[in-house]
Amino acid sequence: AGLGSIAGRGALADLRIQAEAFGFHLAALDLRQHSALHEAAVADLLARAEVEADYAALDEDARMALLTRELANPRPFIRLGGEVGETTDRVLSALRVAKAAIEAEPASIGNYIISMTDAVSDVLEVLLLCKEVGLWRRLADGTVVSPIDVAPLLETIADLEAGPALLTALFQNEVYAAHLAARGGMQEVMLGYSDSNKDGGYWQANWSLHKAQGAIAETCRAHDVDLRFFHGRGGTVGRGGGRAGQAIRAMPPVAQTGRIRFTEQGEVISFRYALPGIARRHLEQIVHAQLGALADAQRRPDT
Repeated sequence: AGLGSIAGRGALADLRIQAEAFGFHLAALDLRQHSALHEAAVADLLARAEVEADYAALDEDARMALLTRELANPRPFIRLGGEVGETTDRVLSALRVAKAAIEAEPASIGNYIISMTDAVSDVLEVLLLCKEVGLWRRLADGTVVSPIDVAPLLETIADLEAGPALLTALFQNEVYAAHLAARGGMQEVMLGYSDSNKDGGYWQANWSLHKAQGAIAETCRAHDVDLRFFHGRGGTVGRGGGRAGQAIRAMPPVAQTGRIRFTEQGEVISFRYALPGIARRHLEQIVHAQLGALADAQRRPDT
């Protein structure tokens, strides 16, 4: 049509690049909920389906066995429109919205983050709830179909220290191993800065976070699992705030996988992104720090 300048170098060209980069959803949204609510919802579903009257009273081994068995069973617990408790309805409603969003745009939903994860059952409970709304299923041959990733959030000092053992048990669970394979073998782990600081104090929290990153990375490497850390940093020092570039370069070399996520929240948003020039500089500093840290790690013989 003689409009090559618009199509190749003008507004249409910019629009095409934006569509290729961001799709029609702009950015994927994560879901996040507390593990205690998942436990309550699963207990409600199991009781109403007359599968287990008192799920909360079971120990961890019994929970894992029950959840693993039920994840292999394709039938739902509650018929469509069936009555459930308030907490159960709240959790399942969010998952149904996520399912509708994924059906409209598969890349619109990112991870399901589990706050206060301290057991394998906390993760399997989320898979069971996803199965209930049709977001997760296991086929007859044992393979899994799932459009959503699940990320444990380690927040307290004890949970950070127990993280490697938790992930080892998780990777060794046959159902979760099948889920991980279906999602490309990449595990995201979120680290809580605010709660760890409140739990152990500034120095203890930062040392525990540093050690946990190295130990978790070693665990994932031992099980041939790709890793991405999601740093739940806030704006103040007590919530993990500070210079993002320095924080990236300070990570243990084994934890430098080339993948990283971190939160930008509160006053940090206006400080770092209100002015385009400052925003670009900040993003360039982050990219530079990540590339530099990865290059340094790859030069080390032990990584």
